[in-house]
Amino acid sequence: MEVGWHLRFSKGRHLRVMALKESKQQLENVLHIHPEWKLSIAEKNDHLEADYVKKDNLYEKE
Repeated sequence: MEVGWHLRFSKGRHLRVMALKESKQQLENVLHIHPEWKLSIAEKNDHLEADYVKKDNLYEKE
């Protein structure tokens, strides 16, 4: 799964990804490369819904 490219070249401020439950750590690891995004993950029946939202300020705390 390569979410990083979508975050890097996204012109929007929000990106929603549906992924397998086993890929949760991969979704979180993307934030090490793209710290300007925040992530929230919701577990659904058989998958995850990951919402990436671009931070207003790169240095804002969670």
